Amino acid sequence: MARAIITQTEEEQKFNIHNNEKIKEEWKLMESKGINIYENQKKSGEELVEIFENKREKILSLVILSPQGGKTGILCSSIKEFMNIGTPYENIFIITGLSSIEWKRQTQNRIPIQLHKNIYHRQDLEKNFIENIKGKQNVLILIDEIQIACKELQTLANIFEKANLFDINTLLENDIKIIQFSATPNGILYDTKLLEKKHSFIKVCKPGINYIGCKELLETERIYDITEGILKDNIKKHLHRFKTPKYHFIRIHKGESIKFIIEFIKDFSDCDYIEYTQEGVTPEELDEILLHEPDLHTFIFIKERARCAKTFHKKHIGIWYERRGKVILDDVITQGLLGRA
Repeated sequence: MARAIITQTEEEQKFNIHNNEKIKEEWKLMESKGINIYENQKKSGEELVEIFENKREKILSLVILSPQGGKTGILCSSIKEFMNIGTPYENIFIITGLSSIEWKRQTQNRIPIQLHKNIYHRQDLEKNFIENIKGKQNVLILIDEIQIACKELQTLANIFEKANLFDINTLLENDIKIIQFSATPNGILYDTKLLEKKHSFIKVCKPGINYIGCKELLETERIYDITEGILKDNIKKHLHRFKTPKYHFIRIHKGESIKFIIEFIKDFSDCDYIEYTQEGVTPEELDEILLHEPDLHTFIFIKERARCAKTFHKKHIGIWYERRGKVILDDVITQGLLGRA
């Protein structure tokens, strides 16, 4: 069985053409402000659409890409290409299992305003997503950070169950396509492979030619494994490598922020500091701060923020320090400050 071909009325076609032109104009405006879709991202989006179009039994794709490797650009390219072949913009949904207003705002900043109402993080899914997708045909669902909240009885699984999106026949009959994105897909990779012969496919995308990822950082000896007890000594050693003041990220544990910061700045009295916690600066404030070179070396103490899906302006960032957990999980490490770097 293949996905149904959904035809549009003449009125629907005119409506979609009119709105698509408005959205194209906004893409161009965003590009003029430096929000670009690069050639490798454009090509990946075209390839995804081509597979879905040529193999109409396919309903699911898993896109794997390195952290900060241009995932949002591929997501945007996919949207543009699906709109070009007749998917109405109101039938395009961007969702995540992340509970993150920061993710939602960051995604909205990179997507034309007409699509903002169909961007949902975890808190929006139960309330809005199920209702808005009900009864729709010729649908594209893009799931960012698919590894989050996707296990049985967790949010994404519950939402898909309620929206009847686990039923393959429903997806085929209503021409519903799903593209999942992740740098660390974990068990999702295994699940996708189980369906790969018939209904799914896996696309491994490459970042741009100037990309520096975890492997490159390791090979150039820019990653160090240190014990927490000599953290300050290591930081002092590396501060001297910078010719100009930088921002330095330090992750701290829950419940210890004030004590840790007080003890820390005793040894760095000639430096400044910022708290990037629930009580400290907002994501928007920090993004603005990072655009400008600091007057002094400045430590940014992070608590419960800057995991997957967050992008920082890196020009003035020096050291990133990630705390080691009691249980070491490679995906958690990769998606933490290492991935943000």
